[in-house]
Amino acid sequence: MRFTFGFPSLAGVLFNLPSLFQFIKWILDWKGRYDAAESGRGPMTEILSHIPPWFYPVALIAGIVLIWWDSKRAKREITVSISPLAAALFVTVLALGVWGWFFYDRSRGPIIWTWDVNLPISIGRSGDFIGVYAFQMKGFNRSDEPITNINTFVRSNITGDVQPLTFTIKGQQIQPDKVTVPPEVSFYLLAVIPKNGPGISFDEFKKRFASFTFTFDYEGGSFVRKFNDREVERILADGEAFHRAEYKRVQQMMGDEPGPRIK
Repeated sequence: MRFTFGFPSLAGVLFNLPSLFQFIKWILDWKGRYDAAESGRGPMTEILSHIPPWFYPVALIAGIVLIWWDSKRAKREITVSISPLAAALFVTVLALGVWGWFFYDRSRGPIIWTWDVNLPISIGRSGDFIGVYAFQMKGFNRSDEPITNINTFVRSNITGDVQPLTFTIKGQQIQPDKVTVPPEVSFYLLAVIPKNGPGISFDEFKKRFASFTFTFDYEGGSFVRKFNDREVERILADGEAFHRAEYKRVQQMMGDEPGPRIK
């Protein structure tokens, strides 16, 4: 098997890579979502997920024109020879990998959870003090069925203390047993750690929740995620760095603005 193509063809293929990415999304999940991106995007998926919709038809047309133009040219710059056996092995491995990833992804259940600098631990700031304000979870029901009969909480692996989680709906906290999550809907869970201001200090939080387990039970299934002490340390460190950087940025912005000055 012998392929001969030029640089315009290569450019045309590159133009269509984002469209190919979208096609793979459609194959793996007919709703057109890239579920893995919800639980932690890498740099490439972040870029591809924010490409404006108009880019795809433009890139498709440009790619086809480049490939057609290259096929009419007499001169060819690149020649690649691939044996039928190598092509068959490549397609087989690729297909097995795609299906393996698909079944692994489906095994994670109908809910995709998001973790970032404020999830699952919400950090607040009051002046120079930064502390833990609440447990907060964000989920997305990617299934075609509603999620019902919900019971959800955070349990300390240190003290056994249980913090029930409630749904945040239109600014109100609603008990889980009164909530139904429809298909294709995102939702938030919250458990405020009682104290005025930004919450409790990191040291106090770690005494109680240096390691904890998040549980989300629902009709037909359950999701359990344990956060060990190293993960908690990393989450707190990342959250503190984020808030200090934001605080510094705001101070710099306020300092740069013209206005009255204290003598």
